[in-house]
Amino acid sequence: MARPPALQLDKTELVLFDLEAKRPQIHNLRYDQISRIQCGRRRQFRLYHFVAEDAIEIQSRTRLEPFLLTRRRNKTDFDRFEGELEAFAKRNNITFGRSVPDT
Repeated sequence: MARPPALQLDKTELVLFDLEAKRPQIHNLRYDQISRIQCGRRRQFRLYHFVAEDAIEIQSRTRLEPFLLTRRRNKTDFDRFEGELEAFAKRNNITFGRSVPDT
């Protein structure tokens, strides 16, 4: 069976499939539950060293830690997610930011 996309969008709702947890969970977030969306490079610790990778961070008002979508886990759909989330944020007046890549 094929793995579902990690993100699906509607006009006012965002559906996230959290496959990183022990038990996969589905999170339905309305636009008023999302405080900000941030795209950019992020340093993550992998196998005894830090690696810079592209990530999308979705901060929710209902959860302390943000939802994180990385390019490594979503290779084929990552660029599409960025474009759709930017349009979603603009349409629903959510703060959207792009961080400048580190050089």
